[in-house]
Amino acid sequence: MNRYFNLINNTFKWQFFATIYITILQVVTLILLGRYLDNTALGSFAVFQMIFRMALAIFDPGMFFSVVQKHEVTSKLLKLLTRHQLLYLFICIIILCFSIIIFKINYISNIILIAFSFLILFLIGIGSYTQQVLILKDKQKDIAIIQMLAYSIELVVLLILLRYYSPVYCFSFSIIIRFFVMYLINYLYGITLPDSTNGNQIDFDSHIHSSRFNLYNQVLSFIQGHYDTAFIILMFGLSILGPYNLAIEFSFILFSKVNPLFNKSIFPVIAKAKKEHQVPDSMMARQFINFICVIIPLYVILYVNSNSILTWAYLEKGSEIYYYSSFILFVALIKAFNNILFTYLLASGATKSIFYWNTGILLINYSICFILYWNQWSMDHFLYFSVAYSFVVLLFLMIQTSYHFPLFFDEVKSNGFMAFLMLLFLVLSLLGLQMLLHNPIILLILSILVYVLLFLILDRKRLFNLLNLKIV
Repeated sequence: MNRYFNLINNTFKWQFFATIYITILQVVTLILLGRYLDNTALGSFAVFQMIFRMALAIFDPGMFFSVVQKHEVTSKLLKLLTRHQLLYLFICIIILCFSIIIFKINYISNIILIAFSFLILFLIGIGSYTQQVLILKDKQKDIAIIQMLAYSIELVVLLILLRYYSPVYCFSFSIIIRFFVMYLINYLYGITLPDSTNGNQIDFDSHIHSSRFNLYNQVLSFIQGHYDTAFIILMFGLSILGPYNLAIEFSFILFSKVNPLFNKSIFPVIAKAKKEHQVPDSMMARQFINFICVIIPLYVILYVNSNSILTWAYLEKGSEIYYYSSFILFVALIKAFNNILFTYLLASGATKSIFYWNTGILLINYSICFILYWNQWSMDHFLYFSVAYSFVVLLFLMIQTSYHFPLFFDEVKSNGFMAFLMLLFLVLSLLGLQMLLHNPIILLILSILVYVLLFLILDRKRLFNLLNLKIV
């Protein structure tokens, strides 16, 4: 089992360094986004981002999911998976065209953004396999360096373009540049690496079946996860969607950085342990406790400081974005737990049961969306509902995880008592500081100090392990 621990920790270290660097660049981009675009332009960009996120959710890894899950790759397998990926990509483009027309989004009048949307969709669809090959071959350090380079080029291109062109086009095009650079370097590096799998040993049908179910799951997960966007577009239009989407970007920035760190380090290792008939429950529990010790404090610190951060970053837009964020931050934290539990289930190979789960959630979500629209719910009611609903989904996912990994939650309870005690004191302390202090800089500094101090008192060993970038 120590071999698996070393794999996880080594992967985590390089992903951590890349994440810190990339987060700084993305925060700069996010601030520029809010300052350069008005609410309607933010709404148009939000639709582009929705298509961009859809491309990532469905096609990265898409049909190449089984490459990492089964730890096998050959050129013949990649060609087979690519043909299926292109078929689904073509179907997705057709459906997207009809969706834009049916929803009658004003976005349709902007042919340039439409072109950019289809371009990023196509680029991710044909290029995502390059990263999966590198992940399979344990090139996490190289992936981290490539990602940092791509994000750096994106920001440089953005700053240059903002001097000459419409901001909404600049932000969209710079994302395309990022993925083009990343996939190109991945490809050029990947072709220099030898195949490590004997093609005669590969069950191609099994790969197709596993990847197809994963792709279906991702489609359903994306659609059911964006019922809020559909509701807001139908009820309130792009002028409300814009600041709401910016609040989502702010609220989910920790989710989007912390979760991939833990997911990318654990997923291939769980899959490998399962393939070698090992029981990964203890390893997963250790990682999950460390995940809790990172994600909850970060979100509490962000929550108590969110008003001052958003007012500084977005000036007059700050108060509206803060109102949305005060709800969405809770949703983001809950979804962070949902996401990591989903990763455990995917790594276990439970793609079919997850498919049925996503189908059920999809039907429930859009039934709810229809009820909200029919009853003309206000934005306030919708925000309260979103928090409660996310929590219900978390409870169901916990039940699913305990079914596939019977020892997991027992391990969490037996090994995580001090961590949970520390988190309880931390949350109470930070909420108390928020009521007593009104200087944002002092509040932020004290928030971090309280976090470190409680860790030192109650769970020093775990703190030192995390500082050494060991997550199991």
